[in-house]
Formats: sequence, structure tokens, C-alpha cells
Amino acid sequence: MNNSTINYVRVVAIGLRDKSGREAIIERLIKTGVSNDSVEDAYSIIEKGLKDGVLSAVTRGYSSESYVKGESELYDAAFEHGSLAYRREWYLSWTRKLLPLVILFGLVFLLLWLARR
Repeated sequence: MNNSTINYVRVVAIGLRDKSGREAIIERLIKTGVSNDSVEDAYSIIEKGLKDGVLSAVTRGYSSESYVKGESELYDAAFEHGSLAYRREWYLSWTRKLLPLVILFGLVFLLLWLARR
């Protein structure tokens, strides 16, 4: 995958995350170098790849059994980005939930240790 492909995927991913409209995302794709002739197809491929990647991560790969890597570089990059983005958010959400508990247990342990001295 080359850098321009990854940049195109990022433009669409950020646009979808920010809930930008299709036209706004397509304008950004044109500004990043996608030709006017292929911008609609590129947007559709990337959007489908992102959504399929997230779905694959949610179902732990069961939904991607028909996926064949190498058919489309844009789709492959988008699929990988969507899958990694979901996994990263999943781990971050659990970290945000568990970190306060770890700190609380640490403080309680410290107070109990200090009280016994």
C-alpha cells in the first residue's frame, strides 16, 4: 500500500467519523489527488471497506469469510483501517473503565498500608 492510498482512506474515515456529508468527503478526496472520474468509485470502495473492516472486528472475522485480500488496494487499506480502528477503540474504552478502579484500589491499598505502620 502506498501513502496516497492510506491518505485517501484516512480522509474518508475522518469524514465518516465527523459525520461529514458525502459531498464534503468527496471534495476532500479531490483535493488530496483523486481524479474527478474515479472519485465516486473510490469513495464507495473505501466506505464499504471501512464498514466491512469494523464488522469483521466486531464478529471476530466471521463476517469476512468471503473477503479476498488483493482484489482492490483501496478496499484492503480501508478494511484494515476499519478493523484496527474498532479494536483500538474497544481497548481504549476498557482502559477508560478499568483505570479508575486500578487507581482506587491502589489508593485503598496505600491507605491501609500507611494505617498499619
